[in-house]
Amino acid sequence: SQMPKRTELPYLDELFDLLDVARAGGYEGTLEEFKYDLLNRPEVIPFPKSMGPDFADGGLATLFRQRMML
Repeated sequence: SQMPKRTELPYLDELFDLLDVARAGGYEGTLEEFKYDLLNRPEVIPFPKSMGPDFADGGLATLFRQRMML
């Protein structure tokens, strides 16, 4: 079962932190492109591999869903 696409972004300071991490991995897009990719194509963002679910495999999107839902 696929989760619906996110329509919300993290707080701006968190967004810039994530963009810094992505740029360290080689991401070259603008902030606007990054926001689009984060919401719609997280697999294209070169986040580092993690101890848990890999960011590129949806771990990051899952994290945002958990943080943004009250």
